[in-house]
Amino acid sequence: MINNLKERKKYRILEKDEIEYFLKMTSKKSFNYKDWIKTEEDWWDLANFCMDFHEWDTPSAKMRRSLLNINQKENKNKRIADLFFPTRSSMPIGMWDRGPRQSFTYKYNRISEHISNFCSYELYPPNSQSPWLIKRQEFDIGSIFIGHSRGGESIDSGIVGVVEANDTEDAEMQLKMFVYPMIGFLPGATPMDAIHVQWCGYISNNQKMDAFVLHNGQMIAQRKDHLLRHEEKIKRIRKKIDVNKLVIEAARGNLLANIQSSSSIEEIGEEP
Repeated sequence: MINNLKERKKYRILEKDEIEYFLKMTSKKSFNYKDWIKTEEDWWDLANFCMDFHEWDTPSAKMRRSLLNINQKENKNKRIADLFFPTRSSMPIGMWDRGPRQSFTYKYNRISEHISNFCSYELYPPNSQSPWLIKRQEFDIGSIFIGHSRGGESIDSGIVGVVEANDTEDAEMQLKMFVYPMIGFLPGATPMDAIHVQWCGYISNNQKMDAFVLHNGQMIAQRKDHLLRHEEKIKRIRKKIDVNKLVIEAARGNLLANIQSSSSIEEIGEEP
């Protein structure tokens, strides 16, 4: 059962009883997530559950793991076995009797289908699905976007800015108005097609600042790495420049010495 005393409109790690509640609910063929979700809290609860057990990572799932410091995904097989077949869960599923094994497969398939269905609609980028197909549209759930450079003559690859927006068009407008001018990216001055807008996942108002800290931290780390690499390259170039200057000075000195030596020989030869 869901604990209503908690702050639920955010990425969070579900309690054991919450996970079991969703496993039981999604193991039934009749479950329909659009009918079950009544509030934004419900949406986030189910999103957290699905991101834990979905086979494929979505950008939102990656951001959730980073924000919550989650190192590994849930073991769906073990969770299902422990909940529905506690007397057999210590045995490999392949060693179970036919009946329990078929029951396990049925529950596993239903749970996987419902999780996949939710993720396919609710956790895809905001511009990729028709609004009337998505339950998320009923709630005020924004997204984190970054401006990402592919790299070129004037800038290295990596993040150049972070914004919170409702869709890609809104994010691109914010980046062009508030971020690019601050770093000298003006229309016509720098090829803007070297920058593309990248969606990083959905975010709640409660964790918006955490997401900004996360992605700006990544951006700063990337730029520091670039700076260090360039500074090391500059040191090597300066060393080569200094050596080249020494070579030039040595060549001039040798040339002057040779000229003076030749002049002295000619003067000796001209003496009566």
